[in-house]
Amino acid sequence: MLDFEFTHLNFRVADFALAWRGYQYEVIRGYHEVQPLSELEQELILPTYHAWLFLGLAGEDATGLDLTWNLAHLQRHLPS
Repeated sequence: MLDFEFTHLNFRVADFALAWRGYQYEVIRGYHEVQPLSELEQELILPTYHAWLFLGLAGEDATGLDLTWNLAHLQRHLPS
């Protein structure tokens, strides 16, 4: 039997990144008021969000891809 319960150390970063969506800064502030993230977790929000921008593109035919939306969202950053 394999137990994968602890393979993800923390889902909160994923929750924050998905809730933020590249522009919902008040959501991040609200989450942080209730359950503050560590400094490392805060640093992982942006890379997690960036990774999701391109999730599912592997194996797609590159000739027909329109990455305009993905690249526009890649420009977004969390305020310091």
